Amino acid sequence: TPYDATQYGAEFQARMALSLTAEQTWYLDGSAGLALQNTQTDQSIVAGFLSKPVPNNEAVPTSTVHATAGFRYTPLKFSALLEYRFVGQRTPSQSNLLISGTADMDRPGYFLAPYHVLNATVAIAAVRFSEGRELGFQLRLTNILNQRWGEIGFNGVDVPNLGTAALLSARVNL
Repeated sequence: TPYDATQYGAEFQARMALSLTAEQTWYLDGSAGLALQNTQTDQSIVAGFLSKPVPNNEAVPTSTVHATAGFRYTPLKFSALLEYRFVGQRTPSQSNLLISGTADMDRPGYFLAPYHVLNATVAIAAVRFSEGRELGFQLRLTNILNQRWGEIGFNGVDVPNLGTAALLSARVNL
């Protein structure tokens, strides 16, 4: 970075997987993670005054949570995944704070709100439909709850998210 900063942080992750049946055809797996971070920018002399030219934690959340739960059925090569993500409050970019009238970067004039996101994916890896030919597909739904939030932007604009989206993809091996 073009300024002096001290960063503190911690990250915790856990994963598990287990078979739900003696035949080992149904599986459950999951993961969870938590990340904490804090970036403290230093004060410096600007125009003869001690001030902070860049806000703390500019453009990054101080906390995030990520969790997944997945199911697999091996005879059909079927899988489903549910993903949850929390992104904590974020400090806007310095340029947006200046445009909004923030003079003291120790006291930002506004913050970007935290948000929750839920995504889901279902897939069939490969189904043989003739000798040597397979078809697989995946459907991914993002932001199922249609949450609205802003991402860090510049020049006075914080960028809105896209809302709910669906992506269907197919793979054919001929």
